[in-house]
Amino acid sequence: MDKQDYKRFAEQWFIAHEIMAGGKVFSNQAMGKIFEILNQYQLDSVLGAIDWHLNNGKFAPTPNDIKEIITEHSGTKHVGAEEAWSIALQSFDEINTVVITKQILEAKAIVQDIYDSGDVIGARMAFKEAYNRIIKIAGDVKWFVSQGDDKSQAQYVVAQAINMGRLLPGTDEKYRIEPALITTQKLIERAQEKGNKIDNKFMLRLVKNELTSGKSDFEIGLIEREMERQKFEKHREEIINKAKVEL
Repeated sequence: MDKQDYKRFAEQWFIAHEIMAGGKVFSNQAMGKIFEILNQYQLDSVLGAIDWHLNNGKFAPTPNDIKEIITEHSGTKHVGAEEAWSIALQSFDEINTVVITKQILEAKAIVQDIYDSGDVIGARMAFKEAYNRIIKIAGDVKWFVSQGDDKSQAQYVVAQAINMGRLLPGTDEKYRIEPALITTQKLIERAQEKGNKIDNKFMLRLVKNELTSGKSDFEIGLIEREMERQKFEKHREEIINKAKVEL
């Protein structure tokens, strides 16, 4: 955690002590010391641990409680060099979100120039050697999220890491993206692109929905089915009219 994380941390810490048995009121000096003890961890990990403790603990948390929860949920063993390389390989592309460790990042930095030169095999061999050397003197594993430019993939990647026990439950909250809602204007534009027309009755339903909720809750499948229905009806009328003429 950094200094700018202190406010969010303190708010959640106070809430935990206000709600749970044995909760205390802390002085500024005490809070500063608690923050100093825990600032080796990512803010998401600390907040996730506090939330986990709120749901599973009996008494208000201590710094050691939080450290133990983070350790239990992040694992204590480093992954093998091959798996570490696969994670590093994903992280070379800035579009990707990865859940990574400090040791993987250190080894990646060592081979960055080799990889950038186009020698992927050479980078892999150098990475494995550097990584194995680094983890020999490293402490416990601490996983964290390195978010890429493609925000849409972050939720899935973080959820996977939670299932693997590398991140605390709830870590994925900040990475969740709500499904995009389709507005009336977008639906009309889509219909025009396909050369379809939305009849007046259907248009009224869209406008009414837009006015009452500010959004359209029609899924794209429903819209396309409506368009197909209208095309079918139009084709049916043409056949009937043609038959009448022929008769």
